Amino acid sequence: MSQTPYLAVILEGGQLHSVLLQEWPEQIPPPRIVVVDYDIDGVDEEELTHFSIGNQPQVALCRSEIPDRYEDYRAALSPKALWAALGEPVDSADSHEKRRQTPIEQSLTAYLTGYLHHDPARREQLPDCSDWPCMARRELDRRSARFLEALPDDLLGAIAQGEVDLTGLAGKIPA
Repeated sequence: MSQTPYLAVILEGGQLHSVLLQEWPEQIPPPRIVVVDYDIDGVDEEELTHFSIGNQPQVALCRSEIPDRYEDYRAALSPKALWAALGEPVDSADSHEKRRQTPIEQSLTAYLTGYLHHDPARREQLPDCSDWPCMARRELDRRSARFLEALPDDLLGAIAQGEVDLTGLAGKIPA
């Protein structure tokens, strides 16, 4: 996202009235929100949702909510204006991204800058991949498999059967 989106949860009398998004990119579907209310006194059993947090069973009154886009309305409460009214800084998108980039994001930004600079046609190839995390996991698996290629069949079989914890063994080797 090139801009920082803003979100306002609007309550009236303790009841959810609406959820508004501002500066949410139009090409990205809005998030799906679940509203959870643990105050269930007097609520009919068929209205309750049963779920777990870890191993702990929970019961609450839950409902789904898809936020509205602030930009779709002529006169609506501005989440960004409320953020500013609270005294919070309303940054430009560029300064926000630079301030919040992690070292990994900085490294990837530098790599992408060089990658795209040397061949501008590559820019059009990047958005075509919808699942970068899955591709990265496959690449990690492929790289790990290179190590396994050198092992004899009996050792590879022991690893495959779970007889040996390769990660545990590697952790015991002094640096």
